[in-house]
Amino acid sequence: MNFKRFLAYIKRQGNKVATFLKSRDVVTFLFFFLLAFFMWYMYSIGTQREISRKIPIKYVGIPDDVQLDNPLPQKLGFVIKDEGKTIWSYKKSLFDTLTVDLSETFSQNKVVELKFEEQFNKILSQLSPTTKVVELTPNYFTTKYIRLYSKSVPVVLSNAVKLAPQHVMYDTISIQPKRVTILGTSEAIDSIAYLYIEPILGEFDKTKTIVANIIKPDGIELNRTSVNVTIPAEMCTEKEVVVPISFENVPENINIKTFPSEVKIRFSVSLSHYNSVTEETFKVIFNYDDLKLQNNPNTNTLQLDYTSGYIFNIRLNPSEVEYVIENAN
Repeated sequence: MNFKRFLAYIKRQGNKVATFLKSRDVVTFLFFFLLAFFMWYMYSIGTQREISRKIPIKYVGIPDDVQLDNPLPQKLGFVIKDEGKTIWSYKKSLFDTLTVDLSETFSQNKVVELKFEEQFNKILSQLSPTTKVVELTPNYFTTKYIRLYSKSVPVVLSNAVKLAPQHVMYDTISIQPKRVTILGTSEAIDSIAYLYIEPILGEFDKTKTIVANIIKPDGIELNRTSVNVTIPAEMCTEKEVVVPISFENVPENINIKTFPSEVKIRFSVSLSHYNSVTEETFKVIFNYDDLKLQNNPNTNTLQLDYTSGYIFNIRLNPSEVEYVIENAN
């Protein structure tokens, strides 16, 4: 079929449809249909009608140290009645949320009492004066409450954090905030000295901050449910320094010579602290008071002291030395 034939076909079909729509039967049908719709519309807008809704309830002003015996209702069901035209004029946004302020409630005698008819008046005031409330569910709610005790406790890890091979912690693991506030009865919080976070899984090959959930013991509430944990992971390398032996608790009338007189110290250090760790970081100590504790009277085990927290896998070579004692005079 070529294009001209296609246009001719469309024109013929269009003429048939137009002829049909102009026929007496179709016109009569459309007239009575529109008349019936108009009469139904006029009847419905002048007739009393009802609509039902359920809206969420948002509570504000509840202190953190309050514990209710029963949960507050989370939704309010209602039925309102008015003429159809008024009902249809209401926007859905009018019924989004009912906000209930309880800030003044907890100054009373350990009882929460809610009359939802009074609360619903906040919404009703935005509606037509002719609109009536047919039903509220619930209409009334009451429960008792108690005041909780509070205490600040530290948050700690529940497992050792794993690092990828050839990686170290170049600083201490940071938990922020370090402490959280717990709420509960006196008996419940007295037994809690600290809170654990959920285990941290996986291996770390770079510094990373994660959000870790706090493990909540039964019977208490938390002022927050998670903390930020920063794992300062970094690749490490080996380094070696040579440190002379220092002496402690040696009597004034004697001299001590060791063989050798200095010690090689080999250790792992994070890349960012490689240059900051030097021989001055370490102190290798020959303690005269240790001689009486040695099994071999010709050797003494050395002690190591150092000021950096960024070194690991420390090895002394040698770890014990031979010595001779000479009179100072």
